[in-house]
Amino acid sequence: MIRNLTCCIVAAALLGMPAFGNAALLVFTDRTLWRAASGGGVGNLQQDFDSYTADVEYGASPVTAGFLTLSVVGGPFDSSWLIDAIPATFSTVPDVNGTTFATTLIQKPAYGGTQLSFAPVFAFGFDYAGATYSTVDLTLTTNLGDSVTIARMPDGNAFFGLVYSGGETFSSLTWSLPGPGEFAAGIDNVEAYSEAAAPVPEPASALLTSAGLIAMWARRRRLPRNARSR
Repeated sequence: MIRNLTCCIVAAALLGMPAFGNAALLVFTDRTLWRAASGGGVGNLQQDFDSYTADVEYGASPVTAGFLTLSVVGGPFDSSWLIDAIPATFSTVPDVNGTTFATTLIQKPAYGGTQLSFAPVFAFGFDYAGATYSTVDLTLTTNLGDSVTIARMPDGNAFFGLVYSGGETFSSLTWSLPGPGEFAAGIDNVEAYSEAAAPVPEPASALLTSAGLIAMWARRRRLPRNARSR
């Protein structure tokens, strides 16, 4: 019976081990659930838009705010791509909560798209307020090549978060569109979880350790009493 139990625990441990190369990219629209899936608590990486008291454009050259670097890729740009200090410069690209924020845009085929770059993370999230003139949903692509859709928000704010659940990390998000159109949004309250902050998943190791202890206990029970007392 003990042998059968040990075999079951070892099998469960092996089944619980991650399959490398098959990690899922999870999408969240609720910050609380996103944080829970990322290990709980506030992300250890935070933006720093509020350190800018005047508008700074990031089209001509990248601009850094906290752990984020903002730039434009894939085409030309104008003065719309910026860290926007309050009061907002463009009423059509709204702020999220009345503090300094970043405008993010892509207009295909006329202009390029925003790119956010950062040190490797496994989870990334932000609040956004959509522009009223956005015509299509956005495609966000990680540097690992995974693409997800973020809905345009003509009115109101929303949250968007990503988590690589299998231990992979990514270091950029690029704004793009599947076809002609325009997407614009103000983003704020950006946070992320770096690789160093990732919880260490050890269910397999714990189960294998338990299996070893059970096996040792079973063997010890089969020893003569005088051998167990040594």
